[in-house]
Amino acid sequence: MLTKTEADIDGNRTIVYIEFITATMQRHKLERFERLYKAFQHFDKDNTGYITVDELETAFKGYNMGDDVTIAMKKEIMSEVDRDKDGRISYDEFRAMMKSGTHLQANNNNNRLY
Repeated sequence: MLTKTEADIDGNRTIVYIEFITATMQRHKLERFERLYKAFQHFDKDNTGYITVDELETAFKGYNMGDDVTIAMKKEIMSEVDRDKDGRISYDEFRAMMKSGTHLQANNNNNRLY
């Protein structure tokens, strides 16, 4: 949480409207970042900082989607999200996917994978 001193950008010991809005937006952005990182950690079961195909499969099974998600779909997810093609999804790749979405999300609106 921001203190009054941190929110008081110009240091005049009062918080004007624009300082309040700025502080609120910064706090909201931090909360979104924390929630996104927790979502990433939900998939990254071994805490390596990467999501593997096996971890994707475990997550799908955990949501009773294991039989519905084919090997081809998993490969498609990895090929789309794994931008550096190292066979795993980093936090930066996960964050980019969550910000922009994927064509899988648009094409499978009824069967969203994430």
